[in-house]
Amino acid sequence: MGVVKTPKPVNLICAITYKDEDIRLKAEELLEEAYGEIDLRSKIYRFSNYTNYYEKEMGSPLYKYIVSFEKLIILEDPEIIKLKSNEIELVLSLDGKRRVNLDTGYLTESQLVLFSTKGYYHRIYLGKGIYAEVTLYYREGSFRPFDWTYRDYRDELVIGFLNRLRENYREKLKSWL
Repeated sequence: MGVVKTPKPVNLICAITYKDEDIRLKAEELLEEAYGEIDLRSKIYRFSNYTNYYEKEMGSPLYKYIVSFEKLIILEDPEIIKLKSNEIELVLSLDGKRRVNLDTGYLTESQLVLFSTKGYYHRIYLGKGIYAEVTLYYREGSFRPFDWTYRDYRDELVIGFLNRLRENYREKLKSWL
């Protein structure tokens, strides 16, 4: 029988997709109220170059970037994280349409996990209508995609940021442990 141990803390992240700068800034403000101070931001990239999935609802062109939260957390009831980001999306909606899409998840030394409300064969149900997906795994010095990994998460801009974030996470772990 294995011995149950407390897992290492994780680095909470959120990918922010938006059209309007004022909504982006308001989303960051509400995210910090919910999850604490943002410590790193990726470069902003044109999300419309990868897909038009959200354009009918949110307009175009759409932009996206990833933020990291300073404080590491132990994952207890992780579905609450996604439920809170959904609540923020709703607060910032206009006439029943989202103006921002918030993809929360977390990073560890070995993986990037994203939360979703959509269940598929590669997602694990967490509870309260929320699923978790391992989107990238770390091997041989870099994060790597799966067959189901979204196109933008395969891009070197995103992979490079997540590799740097992993190093930052490892430094945070030293003061945690």
